Amino acid sequence: MRRWAAVAAACAAIVSAAAEERWEFLLGGEVAGSEIVEETAGGFSGIGSFSFQGARIETAYTLAFEPSGAPASYTLGLTVPGARVGVVSSVASGAMTLTVSQNGAVAGSKAFPLSSSLVILDNSVFGQYRQLARLLSPEGPSPADVQMLVPQALSLIRLEAVRQPGTWRWSEAGRSAAAVLWELSSPAPLLVRAWQDLSTGRILQAELPQAKTAVRLAGVELTAEAAGRAARPDYLAAPVEEKNVTIVSGRFRMGGTLTRAKGASARLPGVLIVGGSGPTDRDGEVGGVRMYRDLAVGLAAKGFAVLRFDKRTYAYRNDVAALDADRMGLREEYLDDTVAAVKLLAADPWVDASRLSLVGHSLGAWVLPLVVEALGPDSAMVHRLVLVAPPGGDMGATLLRQLRFRLSLNPGEPSAANLIADAEAAFAAYHSTGRMPGPLLGGSASYWEDVLRSDPIGAAARRTQGMLLLRGGKDFQADASDLAEWQRRLAGRRNISFLTLANLNHLLVDVPEGPSTGVEYFREGWVSPAAVEAVAAGLAR
Repeated sequence: MRRWAAVAAACAAIVSAAAEERWEFLLGGEVAGSEIVEETAGGFSGIGSFSFQGARIETAYTLAFEPSGAPASYTLGLTVPGARVGVVSSVASGAMTLTVSQNGAVAGSKAFPLSSSLVILDNSVFGQYRQLARLLSPEGPSPADVQMLVPQALSLIRLEAVRQPGTWRWSEAGRSAAAVLWELSSPAPLLVRAWQDLSTGRILQAELPQAKTAVRLAGVELTAEAAGRAARPDYLAAPVEEKNVTIVSGRFRMGGTLTRAKGASARLPGVLIVGGSGPTDRDGEVGGVRMYRDLAVGLAAKGFAVLRFDKRTYAYRNDVAALDADRMGLREEYLDDTVAAVKLLAADPWVDASRLSLVGHSLGAWVLPLVVEALGPDSAMVHRLVLVAPPGGDMGATLLRQLRFRLSLNPGEPSAANLIADAEAAFAAYHSTGRMPGPLLGGSASYWEDVLRSDPIGAAARRTQGMLLLRGGKDFQADASDLAEWQRRLAGRRNISFLTLANLNHLLVDVPEGPSTGVEYFREGWVSPAAVEAVAAGLAR
């Protein structure tokens, strides 16, 4: 308790020196809003506004604490175009009950046990991150327990806060001092990074890599002096040259990048990388990993000319009307654009059109046999296929398994349980009637019907191209049962091989300790050199 008292005293000293603070909200690295935070009796309050997807959002809140440090009361008012959201609290019998309303009508209510490790962190306000100063001591115990209560979601997430190796320096208005970095993580998955002043304990900045958002004290700049980070693999130091290209597919235009070893003059075997599900960019950026960029550079160093491209759903992510998502199927999401990319690759002067291969990842691996069929007579151009982390044949079953795994990491999370129930009902209806009852997880009913009717493993069995199917041994998204289904249905094919690389996750990043939960996606990481070697070997056979 003496340590908590010392931290509280330090926080009080900081407050007395600056009773008002301005916090900034950054979206994609750009300032999108700000908030004024003022000290109140036993707590603090904030008023702010920010822009998100073209909408202006205004917020006001108050937060008070018990002498123990546990929250005593909380109120939030949030105004968005066409709606006002409110959160109020009450405390009784060691629990805080939060009630959420929308336009005056109660939308939900839930009680949460109070403790000194509880912090209220709403994703629409910024100054609340300063609460972490009372739980995290720059030179105190690590790891530390943090219970994050997210008011609007009525959700409690338990985080482990671990102080990271390395040193940082912050500067503000001519002042400069040392800082430490904390990572607060949950297998939910959730990752929060927070920088803390080494001498006072003041929180300087926090970021959520998943959302590409950050909050910081206005005017504070952080620089790494000796950040503790894993060494970049040697293959990324290989000298390469790149050129940007445009894939034309009907009325759609997608940007791409073609990579080869610097100084190469002969025509090289061409490789096309096909990205996974969702609005995936050409680099395959997920948090701190750029999987497709890593593969492109690594394979270029092995003597290939590698094309990677933005998926249509990424290139037109801000033009929903152009995408016409209600009519989108696998042809619109993958087949047409990938066929166009294959033909562009074959025509490029860097490339030997007689030696083309495809590398797909996740859903992009799953569709590769369908892409080859869609090429028609031009499929003879394709020499080999490498399928990285392909799901099993039944995408509905794969999705449900992934959702259940997520729920196992955060038991009792009502939104996850409800999503599983909705998905189970939707897929049961499809298997009974042949029709999906409605949209699911951002995909229209017709999209899911197209996916569920497709049989890429059957298509693979009809092809003559050689194939390598590989996965990481710690991949929970495409697990061993998925690869086993491909292996069972393709049994007897002599030019198809299967490989599991130990300790790698879904992004082919090494996870040396513990299981993969997805939270590691948002840390800086690189495709394992062993995976680059395996893919290159699979292409060269």
